[in-house]
Amino acid sequence: MVVPKRMRFRVFISSPGDVQDERRMAREVLDALQSAPAFQDKVELVPVLWDDPKHPTPLEAGASGQSSVDRYQGLSKNCDLVVAIISSRLGSPALLADGTSIPSGTVYEVDL
Repeated sequence: MVVPKRMRFRVFISSPGDVQDERRMAREVLDALQSAPAFQDKVELVPVLWDDPKHPTPLEAGASGQSSVDRYQGLSKNCDLVVAIISSRLGSPALLADGTSIPSGTVYEVDL
């Protein structure tokens, strides 16, 4: 009997810093989905987020937060799904590794 291969999806979670509770809930939903009978042993959902307690992003001295996320977590465009959580603000200005100034890290991650 051939066991079907488990499908793996990387889920990039993007948001400004004012939605910490919602980010936590998004991680909980991904964990719960993997335990649901319809997904169990069939789908692996891998959250990709800068503040993952299991795999925190190192923030390098002299580098911007956004460039550290890009370097250590990868770009959102390399994930299978992007979830953007937005509330009272759309993000804050950030610098990319090449020195480019962007108006919002969240918008940058969604636009990739």
